[in-house]
Amino acid sequence: MVSFARAVSVVCSERKPDCKGSIRLDLRHFADQTARCRVQFVEHIPSGVFLDPYQLFNLRQHNLTEVLLLTAVDLEAPEYLATEQTARVYAKPDPVGCAHCFYSKVPIHTRYHRPSSDSYSASLTLQNPQLLIHCSKDFPPSDCSHYPAVEAPCGSQSDEVCSWLHMPYTVPDTTKLQVPVGSTHHTTTVCAVTLAMTLVCAGMILVAVCKHA
Repeated sequence: MVSFARAVSVVCSERKPDCKGSIRLDLRHFADQTARCRVQFVEHIPSGVFLDPYQLFNLRQHNLTEVLLLTAVDLEAPEYLATEQTARVYAKPDPVGCAHCFYSKVPIHTRYHRPSSDSYSASLTLQNPQLLIHCSKDFPPSDCSHYPAVEAPCGSQSDEVCSWLHMPYTVPDTTKLQVPVGSTHHTTTVCAVTLAMTLVCAGMILVAVCKHA
């Protein structure tokens, strides 16, 4: 059995809606084959957060992360109109000195949520991903042959299909995110301020147009 750890590196907030989710996988059990292995995680992203395909493209260009999105994403949709995403995250060898570990860090963004009358935050659960491993010809070892093999792309930019081993792993509890939401008790104040700012800005535009007409 291999071990798996997930973490969110910053707390999501209204002023910082992007978080970085990191994954570290320990393949100590297969240490002798790690150098010839590739690892991918099949992630199911809940509707309350999303992966930005344009940002992922830029990160891939700089060899910082490798992600293949399997479903389209509407970047502007609020949480209650959005759908879940599915993504293949291709992990890289851990650069921090763990010779048999793989690591991936992916930016995730929170969506707008409906205001709530009883809470200032919404709780989101990141489900544990599926773990797929592709290694050399003599992999898997005989004691792993009962694990199912699945066909999947060899890489995020490759049309080639490889045979991956669907592996179980040990993991702590699922990861939860707390996303800030507005309060329905502030509806009147927000509407009044918005209307006042709209009238002020419209007045300033009208004055500027008349002055330069």
